[in-house]
Amino acid sequence: MPRFQTRLLIRDKRPELFQAKGAVVHTRTLNDADYEQELRRKLVEEAQEAASEHENLVKELADVWEIMLALAAHHGLSAEDIIAQANATRAKLGGFEKRIYSESIEAPEDNETTHYHRQYPEKYPEISE
Repeated sequence: MPRFQTRLLIRDKRPELFQAKGAVVHTRTLNDADYEQELRRKLVEEAQEAASEHENLVKELADVWEIMLALAAHHGLSAEDIIAQANATRAKLGGFEKRIYSESIEAPEDNETTHYHRQYPEKYPEISE
């Protein structure tokens, strides 16, 4: 029987579903550190799928939500905690409804904005004119 390497966090009922189809799933239970690492990896994977998928967007967003809930629960947080933080951030900084896209930002040399952006040169490369 062919065997394939998977190495990924799967939903709880997947082994049973595969076994019902005649497959053998080789699994192990993750420790706390590995579980968190795999949740974070899965979050990125599902977010990338949501970013590229148009036909099944609601499914991909639901997958992202499910991983977010699991990661939150792992840290003792609830959906309500996440929503409260989102509401607080929205009240302070706004949402995304206006579709504002920043092309670049300029600030004085000794400004906290300049210091912040220089901390992340890969994300915010400095433009020299």
